[in-house]
Amino acid sequence: MKLLSVNVGLPREIDWQGKSVRTSIFKAPVSPRVRVTRLN
Repeated sequence: MKLLSVNVGLPREIDWQGKSVRTSIFKAPVSPRVRVTRLN
């Protein structure tokens, strides 16, 4: 398996179907390179 990118996002509030929900679905690539281990 080859890991192509690591993407992270902080939780933020959005309006969804008339409710305020907290999500981290919005992510961006990490730069520079980071170490990824089995537990991450």
